[in-house]
This record gives sequence, C-alpha cells and structure tokens, in this order.
Amino acid sequence: MSSQLNTPAINRIDNPINAALVGFTLQALPISIAGTPAHRQSSKMNTPRVIFSAKESGPSASSFCRANCGAFGVRVIAVMAAGGMGTKGSVPNAPQLTEAQMRAAAEEAASVGKFTAAHCTGLAGAMNAIRAGVNIIEHAQLDEPTAEALARSGAAWCPTIVTRYSILHTTDPAYQWMRAKADPGDLVRKQKALMLCKEYGIPVIAGTDAGPNAMVRLGEALWTELGIYQEYGMTAQEVLHACTAGAAEILRIGETTGSVRTGLAADLALFEGDVTADVTAVKTLCRVWQGGVQKYVRL
Repeated sequence: MSSQLNTPAINRIDNPINAALVGFTLQALPISIAGTPAHRQSSKMNTPRVIFSAKESGPSASSFCRANCGAFGVRVIAVMAAGGMGTKGSVPNAPQLTEAQMRAAAEEAASVGKFTAAHCTGLAGAMNAIRAGVNIIEHAQLDEPTAEALARSGAAWCPTIVTRYSILHTTDPAYQWMRAKADPGDLVRKQKALMLCKEYGIPVIAGTDAGPNAMVRLGEALWTELGIYQEYGMTAQEVLHACTAGAAEILRIGETTGSVRTGLAADLALFEGDVTADVTAVKTLCRVWQGGVQKYVRL
C-alpha cells in the first residue's frame, strides 16, 4: 500500500497505480457509496433529502419541490409511489402518489439540477414513477413490462433485497406484523429482477434500506446485500460497480468519488480477501480512508 494513504494531508488520489496495487491478497477499492440518499446506506450519509407525500398534490406539488430543493442543501426528492412494509396499516403494493404528482416533483427537481428517488414496493406504483421520470426506482421486484419501461427511461434500480430477506426470516415478536405482509415468493422475484436488469442493461445501485429497524443494520446489511447480488447471478465485478463507481454516477458524484482515479477523493477501503472474485470478502475489511484520512483500522 502506498505510504501516502496513511498521511491525513493527502485527500486526493495522485497515483492510482500505487493506490490500487497492494500486494498478493490485500485489495484496495473505492469506499462503498452504495445506496440512494433516501435509504441511508451510504458514505454520503449527510446527503439532505425531503420526502414528497400525498399531502403535496395538484398545484402545490411544484411549489413544494421548488421550496425544498432550495432549502437545507437538499439534493434529492424522495417520492412515495406505493405503501410501505414498515408502516402499520399501509398496504405495500397500493399506489400512493399519482403519476402527475410525481412528474411535478421530478420536473421541478430536474429544473434546479436535483434528482428524484421513488419508494415503490408495488409494480403499479413503480410504473407510475417510471412514466413520471423519477431517476431511481427502489424496492420494486420488477417484471418484464416494468423492466422494459425502466430500461427505456434510463432510470436506475435499487434492489434492497436484504430488507425483504430480513423481514421474511425474523423471529422477533416485535416484527411479526411486518413479516405477515411479506410473500416468500418476493425473493424469487427479486432474483428475477436482477437478471432482468442484466438483460436490459438497467443500472443497479446497491442499497439496503438500513436504519429504520433493528433487523437491517447499517454496514452489516450492505455486506449481506452485496453477497446476495452475487448469489443471485451478478458477477463480483458487477456487484462492486453497483456499490462504487456505478453508484457514484447515479448519485451524480462520479467526478468527485467512487473510482480510483487521479484527482478524485481518496475514499478507499482495504480488504484481506479478494473481493473481485468473491464479494463476501468485504467482511475482511481492515482499513478505510475517507478523503485520504484514515477512519478505520481493524485491531
């Protein structure tokens, strides 16, 4: 490993070769920035966002988004296209915001250089969001027509498979009401959705929906999520792209971070295992640098 990476003053990559070549088994990769800002599994966890819900409708939709895009440094508008697993009384597959409401949000966000992400647990809500021009579709399991529409739109898909897996397998009495909402066939559909993304060339951004409950823990959940992607048919290289350079491109920060390239932030992770062959080797994480400053050392 280049000794420069141990120097806090170095916050930009000046020699990508030295940053990447680190011996026989140690692997240096850009630090994971996986996960949309709406779902908190990100090294950019301070990314401000606002939630656009059904109460902002009609003529007020544009004014709501315009006001919030300009406030608090907001970079993304998160829209509720469908119900949620984690909301008691909510029907997950039921559409919420209309296509017109989401289009107002998407157009207003785009007009000031921001982007949108849609919570979509059901296909009807996902199609509404896709037609509305939302940039990132989250959670939806996808079928052939939805995948075709998503590919045409140029939007990305955020799978969050570990969340559904955790819900289906929890034995905690506190979450049995949530488990009752889940269908065991959901995981089969998620696997098919990943393969549809490969078939149609749909960008995948790794994400976990971590944070809202104890079943899906920050950090650990992402390790599991990445392993599921490879188990479900993505190559290790495709998985790594989805949580580094690909994620940065989708989040519009690819000129700042996400890759080991000259001039980019030295956001790096060091592993003992070969994550380029087996992504579950992320569990061998031993060091992390953010902006060239060492943030973690495994003792």
